[in-house]
Amino acid sequence: MTDDPEEKEEKEPTKSRKMTKKQEREFLDLATKRLKREIKADQDNRKNGVDDLKFLNGDEWDANEERRRGIRKRPVIKSHSLRKYVNQVVGDMRQNRARAKVRPVDSAGDVEIAKVRSGIISNVEYLSNAEAIYDYAGEMQASCGLGAWRVLERWCEDDPWVQEIYLERIKNPFLVYLDSSAKSEVGTDAKYGYVLEKWSRDDKDEWKAKFGDIEMPTNPITIGSEVGISEEVWFKDDTFFIADYYVVEEEEQTLCLMADGRVFEKSVYGRKLTEWKEAEQARLAEKQAQAALVATSQPPQGQPLQPGQAPQQGHDLRPDAGPAPAPLPPEPPESLKMVKQRKVKTPKVRWYAITYDEILDGPKDIPGRFIPVILCFGPDNNVEGKTVRRSLIRDAKDAIRLLDFWLTACAETMAVQPKAPYIGTAKMFEGYEQDWAQANEENFPYLKANPDPEIEGKLPQRQQPPTISQAMFEQLAVAQELVKQAIGMFASDVGDKGPELSGKAIMQRQKPGDVGTFAFIDNLSRSIAHSARVINEKIPEIYDTGRDVRIRNVDDTETFAPVNMSVGDALKAAMRDPQRYGQTIIPKLQRYAAKKGREAKYNDLTAGKYDIVITTGPSYATQRQESAIALQSLVQAYPKIMDIAGDLVYKFQDFLGAEEIAERMAKTMPPWLVEPKEGEQRPVRPPTPEQQALLGDVQVKAARVEVEKQKVAVQREKVIVEKIKALNEMQGDKHQMKKEFLELLEMIFGEQPQGQQGKVIGITGRQ
Repeated sequence: MTDDPEEKEEKEPTKSRKMTKKQEREFLDLATKRLKREIKADQDNRKNGVDDLKFLNGDEWDANEERRRGIRKRPVIKSHSLRKYVNQVVGDMRQNRARAKVRPVDSAGDVEIAKVRSGIISNVEYLSNAEAIYDYAGEMQASCGLGAWRVLERWCEDDPWVQEIYLERIKNPFLVYLDSSAKSEVGTDAKYGYVLEKWSRDDKDEWKAKFGDIEMPTNPITIGSEVGISEEVWFKDDTFFIADYYVVEEEEQTLCLMADGRVFEKSVYGRKLTEWKEAEQARLAEKQAQAALVATSQPPQGQPLQPGQAPQQGHDLRPDAGPAPAPLPPEPPESLKMVKQRKVKTPKVRWYAITYDEILDGPKDIPGRFIPVILCFGPDNNVEGKTVRRSLIRDAKDAIRLLDFWLTACAETMAVQPKAPYIGTAKMFEGYEQDWAQANEENFPYLKANPDPEIEGKLPQRQQPPTISQAMFEQLAVAQELVKQAIGMFASDVGDKGPELSGKAIMQRQKPGDVGTFAFIDNLSRSIAHSARVINEKIPEIYDTGRDVRIRNVDDTETFAPVNMSVGDALKAAMRDPQRYGQTIIPKLQRYAAKKGREAKYNDLTAGKYDIVITTGPSYATQRQESAIALQSLVQAYPKIMDIAGDLVYKFQDFLGAEEIAERMAKTMPPWLVEPKEGEQRPVRPPTPEQQALLGDVQVKAARVEVEKQKVAVQREKVIVEKIKALNEMQGDKHQMKKEFLELLEMIFGEQPQGQQGKVIGITGRQ
């Protein structure tokens, strides 16, 4: 610990410097009140969810009954039949991945920027291993009705000056509480939320590393979280809880409307305007420096320029001209011309780390307008104003208990009956009683017996064992059917063989089960869409400077895109490393620069509004496998397809060397059939022999027509020359001369224009 007041002040929590003790106590009382309300509102759902998880993990019998049976050495059989239904639904989730796609929703949005945002979201998911996070949340949703994860931001390890977005799995979703008064099914309008974290008093080193000199809470004040967190409370024994508390607070802001329709907060607008002015001043200073440099080689005003000497900008070459006027400051662009402004109250998400009696850290402004906690709920109903959620297995637990009971009853009945009883007299077993007593347990190669001559057969006789009641097996079948009915999935839905023979019939048989459980898949897709929406809202604040961003494409390839920089800077970066950005970006930037200028902003992620749409379907890897199978079937049915699409057949194969074979086959194929590389043009396909023959006939006929036209033109020129000679030699009748001249004009021009006869005659004909 240090006595330096500046260092101590630096370690004090941010909020403590802004709140008085009274304000802090009121703030914590409100947070505690809200948490108590959420615990009470959701305690039944969480109690049932915990029971579902325990049931799924083997607690299928009543604990007291299982204990009594254990004491009496009676069997307790558990079917564990529900796990395969959960696995089936989770498998459907994994096969049909939800993908987020960004689309512009206002005039300031741009389709190209929407593609960049989509690529950023895909890259965030890839780096965070989001598929595993979504799968775990989906499995918890199907198992207990609740799954969860978070969207956070951190400083990049390779560049400590920029931030990145990432996803974090929440292993125990019962640690999360979200505003239950929110109307949205995924909590987009939630006003507060909690993510709890359990600490032990033995974790002093970790505590000091995270919170500095702040002492651990000591007062024995308890807020029980009831269920879902076994004995996890604000304070109990040597453990206590802290909470990441997210709250949406309204903040008064002044919004400015630009001439191009974009809207900025006033401070952001002022910053952008200042940046533009500084850039303009730097540009003008450079321009004036260049002009001054040129002026040193200019003659004084009024003196003629020397040969080869360029005039100074603004220099008047007249002898009486004065000094060049100073350049006027340029007008700001449309994107920075403010039309009007007004004050509004906007929501702002803030984060605090709190205990029941102290703010440990915060406030910290969270980018975006949504609480970055994503919950994935099971299907729900509203019963008298109370939300009741269910898991996939909730309604099947009673049927499983019935199934376990009859399985145990059958086993117990069979266990107490001998396997193969023998009937005989005492004399027959005399001396060998122990062997015969163990005959049901040991596999003796032979059994000894004493023949009794007084009994017919003389040796022990085997009897048929008693049969179990058929009613037991009927009840077993009833219980199994009840399980299927409760879940809505039947034999074909979980891979059991049915009476169907064709693939189409099997798919039709599975469709009712897929539809019956689709609510779980759809709810997960909605949560993934909200997660992408949270990331999309964070992008303008996290990616707010000029930088390169890595984007991930649909086919899992990676490219880089320059964002938030001028077209000129982006063009320079692309020319330095064209392989990084792709060959097509350079001509695109050149066209953009010619249209809007090199100073225009390129890929401005801070402008425009964008929304999220979700597409659900097989992953790219699954689609690739399906394409490979389909192409193999096509090759077997039509081998000639290899001549026109052989490279594609090998392109979608996954064995080693498939890509090299595809490239070699592409070189042997006609070039007009192969997809050209970036920057290349597709070659024109040459005409077929039939087309070439037809083209030759057309060319021959066209040549003949052209020859005939030339002959007619030559003859026509001869006639015109003769008429001109005759007209020049003509004397006397002007009317006849006019008539001949008009015929000559008509022959030359085809048709004499109106109003031109007199003029032409006046300057051409003889008077």
